[in-house]
Amino acid sequence: MIRRILTTRFASNLDYTRRLIDGMSEEHANVLPADGMNSPRWIVGHLAQTADMVTLGWVFEAERSIDSWDAWFNGGTTSAALTAEQPSLAEAMVHLERLHASVSERVEASSPAWFEKSAPGIAPDAFRQRFPTIGNALAHTMLSHEMMHLGQLSAWRRVQGLPAV
Repeated sequence: MIRRILTTRFASNLDYTRRLIDGMSEEHANVLPADGMNSPRWIVGHLAQTADMVTLGWVFEAERSIDSWDAWFNGGTTSAALTAEQPSLAEAMVHLERLHASVSERVEASSPAWFEKSAPGIAPDAFRQRFPTIGNALAHTMLSHEMMHLGQLSAWRRVQGLPAV
């Protein structure tokens, strides 16, 4: 049951991401309309980087594929630090889609008992304290973390005068 809940809602997040950025130009994706807001490019890059580092790296203890993105998209970084050298919105979206598929495949292949295990020791202590089981960690990274940032992207659209999705 948990596998289906996680993967179904995770797929919904990806669909919502696609709808939020549909038709957005690269130039528009870099706009910072207000202090403290993140650009669409940073948000999508951050979601991909989190899927790679936290969900696949820490929780599944899998080899990472975009660890070079940590300097641009890790927690604590900002859109203001992005330059043309970093991945475009389109490239970030390609990686987010690929990483979503990889995470979902691994979740589907996992036994129900695995979700009750303690979060792996590779994860930082603070993360393991907040999310003591693999199920807690996945519920956070796949669902609440993504939706929080997609809410930011939705707010960004509104500030830009774009319609709701």
